[in-house]
Amino acid sequence: MNRWTPVFLASLLIVVAGVIPALAATNAQEVDEASSLQSDLVTPHKPWGQGHVGGRVKTLFFIYTGAYAGEWEDPRSSVREVVELNQRFDLDAEALLFCGKAGSEWVFHGQKLGEQRAERLLKKNYDLYVLAGFAMSNLPAKIQYLILKEVADGAGLLCCGPGAGEYMVDRRKIAPTPGFLTGGVPQLREAPVADVVSAYQLGEGRGAWLRYGTRSLVPNNTFSPSEQAAYDYHMMLVGRAALWAAGREGDLSIDAVMGDQPPTLDRTAQGNSGEIAISSTLDRAIEGTAQLELRRAADGVKYAIDAQPVALAALGQANLTVPIPQVPAGDYFLDVIVRSKRGIETFGAGALTVASDFGVEAVSVDSSFVEVGESISGPSHPPARLI
Repeated sequence: MNRWTPVFLASLLIVVAGVIPALAATNAQEVDEASSLQSDLVTPHKPWGQGHVGGRVKTLFFIYTGAYAGEWEDPRSSVREVVELNQRFDLDAEALLFCGKAGSEWVFHGQKLGEQRAERLLKKNYDLYVLAGFAMSNLPAKIQYLILKEVADGAGLLCCGPGAGEYMVDRRKIAPTPGFLTGGVPQLREAPVADVVSAYQLGEGRGAWLRYGTRSLVPNNTFSPSEQAAYDYHMMLVGRAALWAAGREGDLSIDAVMGDQPPTLDRTAQGNSGEIAISSTLDRAIEGTAQLELRRAADGVKYAIDAQPVALAALGQANLTVPIPQVPAGDYFLDVIVRSKRGIETFGAGALTVASDFGVEAVSVDSSFVEVGESISGPSHPPARLI
């Protein structure tokens, strides 16, 4: 061995030992960048509240980023869900990343740097604070106090997932749940929307709690075309809860779309229609336009419906009759956005089913595979009734 080789190796080890900690160390700029909600990627979405009359809502998100120790995170879609919400609603949003697991210490991304950043941001005044995917009790006591102090003075608090059970208790619960949180929101799972969302009075501020399993804002779901189509409606519920908690729900409300229970319409019938119930708390009359769209639940295919005029008397109610176009059998959502000269007044959606006596219930084939250019055959099975 060359006599200089041991000296070279020893020197290399010294250099590497000094470089690795330097590379591993997280600085304040990196924490800021990791927590950024800026994105040039715009995905297909329904702009439910872009231009809402309630104005922009200054919001601070606390986002769960996994069972880690603060040096690095695997946020998956957790941060992206907040970006998705921003695409649909007018939020001036900032974010803090928070991680941990049961039985271990919970910390901010960047550890001490992250906690210092949290305290710095909490010196600002926000309209709304959002806990996305973890329980409030996991936050440091000082951070909890700083949030709740602002909420008690009039800010809003929205919890998605485990929530703030120590503060959102029965004696502070608002019953019945405000209609803005439940009316005109389609049921996407077995539980009715009213069983998922609850509202609270927290001093001068409001609290809303969406109780379902989530890593961030919307329920945990396995990807499918139907779940992708339903994503806009999950986001609509989160956006409604955010606006209500911040006291920005507006003066008009969609109370029901297609009735309290999803109707079944005969595809062959002429003149199918549905009703939209709208109410106003304004002390004067208001006019606007209802923008309408039918969306297939299986894959999100959209069908245009002509806009309808809306006129409400002071403190009035109105039922809007909407013609339903002839479409293939299946499950659908009817989307509604009501606009006036002031902007978007309210928004909502409802579910319906279109049924047909004709269709294909199943297809079986005589082979599990074929080569390119070969044919495959098998019988079809007509259903008794296709829904």
